[in-house]
Amino acid sequence: MNLYGTAALMVAQSFRQGQNPEAEWEKAIKQLTSKTSVQEKACPKDAFLGLCTAGLVKNIPAGQYTSSVDNRAYAEEGVRLLKSNRKYWSFSKIQLWKEVLKTLKCNQNKRHNQ
Repeated sequence: MNLYGTAALMVAQSFRQGQNPEAEWEKAIKQLTSKTSVQEKACPKDAFLGLCTAGLVKNIPAGQYTSSVDNRAYAEEGVRLLKSNRKYWSFSKIQLWKEVLKTLKCNQNKRHNQ
């Protein structure tokens, strides 16, 4: 699992009522790395917060946690695909990313950010 996945798990597993998922994400990332560029990367954070917004992260109630449109859509579509068909479970990150872009009719050259 990559750094951002680890941060997401840390937040989901330790989340308590009344906490802010974004603040908890920032704490988790800072615990995992001292690299400012990694800590400030918006796409993985917005994808995670998009899943939180949609109520798709266990222990975190649905709410308004991000204004991101694209990263939220990518993450939600990834979850939808994974839930819709087990064939996606065997896909690599890159293969799943390409499938998300295809179903959302996005530029296929767009790169994912882990």
